[in-house]
Amino acid sequence: MDLETGTLPDGMMELSIPDGEYAVFTFPFDQLEMIYDYIYGEWMHLSDYTDGNGYDFEFYPEDFVPSEEGGWSNSD
Repeated sequence: MDLETGTLPDGMMELSIPDGEYAVFTFPFDQLEMIYDYIYGEWMHLSDYTDGNGYDFEFYPEDFVPSEEGGWSNSD
């Protein structure tokens, strides 16, 4: 979203995510597939959490630029 104008880029839509308790995992981008396998293959079954049938979402900081190798590169 353009914070100055409050408009979204073409092709995007705004979605409000409901309040709730969400598990947060922070990890290097190049481990994305491994982390998803761990979360849904092991962690969810061993934790006291359940899938609330809500949204799964990812947050990337403003300076995130994925590299061709699937890793993290800084846009500066």
